Amino acid sequence: MNNEISGVTVNLSILNGANTAKSIADRLSLLLFGGEMAATEKAALVNFLLPDPPTTQRIKDAIALAVVSPSFQWI
Repeated sequence: MNNEISGVTVNLSILNGANTAKSIADRLSLLLFGGEMAATEKAALVNFLLPDPPTTQRIKDAIALAVVSPSFQWI
């Protein structure tokens, strides 16, 4: 997403200081899923983000993965 779609950027300040795989996944669950991210998808996101601390690029990629996850796609 970040600079791949004209005008779309990723602002990591939304993470409010989350800096571990689990805390980042928890924060994304809250922000993108209202805290209702499927447990299996959240676990996959945590595993993707490891090892701690995740790099900035890894975090941006994890956000992209979260928004293309099956749970995010329902209408």
